Amino acid sequence: MRDTSYGESTSYEGAGAYAGNPDMEAQRLVHRQQQFGNLDFHDFLSQVSTIQNNIANLSQNVTRIAGLHNQTLQSYDTGSASSAQLTAQLESLVAETSLLNSHIRDDIKFLERDSKFPGDPQGVPKRQQVDKLKKSFDQELKNYQLMESQYRGQYRAQMERQYRIVKPDATKEEVDQAVQSGETQVFSQAILSSARSSNAQSTLGAVKARHAEIQRIERTLIELVELFEEMAKEVEAAEPVVAKVEEHVENVHQDLMKGNTELVVAKKHAWNTRRNKWICLGIVQR
Repeated sequence: MRDTSYGESTSYEGAGAYAGNPDMEAQRLVHRQQQFGNLDFHDFLSQVSTIQNNIANLSQNVTRIAGLHNQTLQSYDTGSASSAQLTAQLESLVAETSLLNSHIRDDIKFLERDSKFPGDPQGVPKRQQVDKLKKSFDQELKNYQLMESQYRGQYRAQMERQYRIVKPDATKEEVDQAVQSGETQVFSQAILSSARSSNAQSTLGAVKARHAEIQRIERTLIELVELFEEMAKEVEAAEPVVAKVEEHVENVHQDLMKGNTELVVAKKHAWNTRRNKWICLGIVQR
């Protein structure tokens, strides 16, 4: 009898336990390799249901992220002491959503490969199910992208208002430079030279927090663009049998261990390269 535990092990709740653990992540990938055969239609639909639930969770997360953005913006305006706590909650939820997106992507790609298994009599209805999943996921990613773009604009507008409060005669170029650079020194000089400097430290703290959130949003937007690109790629047809599973176990383990040791440097280089690319496309600002 076919092992149907794949759906449980690759659902978002189960898969999250693998994050950051090379051995467990290798086990997850190898388990997927072992399952990499022609799923019967019942098992296939079970996986579809799991992915649909995770896409629904993504939609809920996007709504919650928007709510936290609203609360965070209000806390900056009112000088609330809860802004740090809200920021921490927001960062945690965004990280959780990023992981969820990765698992949805991987699981859809897995089913897409299975739907192209040579000679599968259920190939057509399977591909129809995959297409529906891809469209649903694509729409949720677009909703997320639009929401983040809108809140990036609101954070920028809030920083602009703050700068004009402390320096009413500032030119548009000065305001743009202050907002885009996020350097507190620019705001600090304006605040200290202003009669409105009684709450200088709290104002500077809020400015730093806003700019940090703008940068985080830009990273999310880049990540979403990359997800769109990955989902648009066609997967190759599945192989009838996965050979050399033991060799694959060792390769995956070694790759993950190597990846962990080089992650910091790789992320830095990758971030710089991608950021330059998206600056050219107008997705982020300098």
